[in-house]
Amino acid sequence: MRRDSSRPEAGAFGLAAGVLGAIAMRRGIESQLFQVSSTNGPALSAAAFTLLVAASVPCLIVSRRATRLDPMRALRSE
Repeated sequence: MRRDSSRPEAGAFGLAAGVLGAIAMRRGIESQLFQVSSTNGPALSAAAFTLLVAASVPCLIVSRRATRLDPMRALRSE
């Protein structure tokens, strides 16, 4: 069984919950959008993809930096 903190299932669940929430609040969203339906699939997909990339890139940067660190050196500095 996997015991690390990276859980792709949680990300997929959050993404699905966000899309369902956007559909549920479509009247408020339609008042903010200009000539775009709130249930427009490509627009929702593009927004979800943009948020996914915006969250993944900083995580990737930090994780790559952490893999370059020598564990013994980090433990000695603490």
